[in-house]
Amino acid sequence: SEIDWAGKLWQPIKEQLLSNVNIKMSIPKEKPYSHISSEVIPGAIYALSYSVRGGVASVSLETFGGEETKRKVEEKIATAPAGHPLREATVAQGKKNKHKWAWSLSTNIDKGDAGIVNWYVDTVLALYRFMEL
Repeated sequence: SEIDWAGKLWQPIKEQLLSNVNIKMSIPKEKPYSHISSEVIPGAIYALSYSVRGGVASVSLETFGGEETKRKVEEKIATAPAGHPLREATVAQGKKNKHKWAWSLSTNIDKGDAGIVNWYVDTVLALYRFMEL
């Protein structure tokens, strides 16, 4: 079930991320989402989520600072090298919170557990290293 998978999914992702960068990852107990707070973008998080029903895994950089923060993030993304995942991210404004902006990447979760863990780790590291380090 979705809840069982959540409990097994986030821990290996967190362990692999921690072996590469020093992060603090919030893992709600047995929930299909998690996040890492940004250390350089005030009020921003790297959100990880999935939908078993929809068959989609997502990683997004979410900011809550309105247009000014959006502009700063877009300026940084514009410096990303060709082929960087952020160049392919879709950007959307929050439906309820108009100060929220999210740059999202997603994939189908038909890769098997190891494949999806690797996708999350690789995607989060690409975003995090570029934006934070």
